Amino acid sequence: MLTTARHLLEEHFASAAVLGICLGITVSLIGIVRAGPEVALVVALTMVCTVLLRQPGGMSLPFLLNRMKIDTATVSALWSHPLPMSAAY
Repeated sequence: MLTTARHLLEEHFASAAVLGICLGITVSLIGIVRAGPEVALVVALTMVCTVLLRQPGGMSLPFLLNRMKIDTATVSALWSHPLPMSAAY
């Protein structure tokens, strides 16, 4: 069980690292144009750190919901549908 959890954590961390680096590069290109290289570096590093730090929570949420006997599909449906127009006002 521990080996499976470690493998899952490593896999999610690797994908989060790739995503963070891609987002960091994209945002840094915009930052260089708008504010200069110093701001671009700070924004890129912030983007990478944010993605890497949010990864454990996103990975563990389905396991936590299963332990609480809550259907994960029901919870994801809350964020997948936009608000009706009457609720937006």
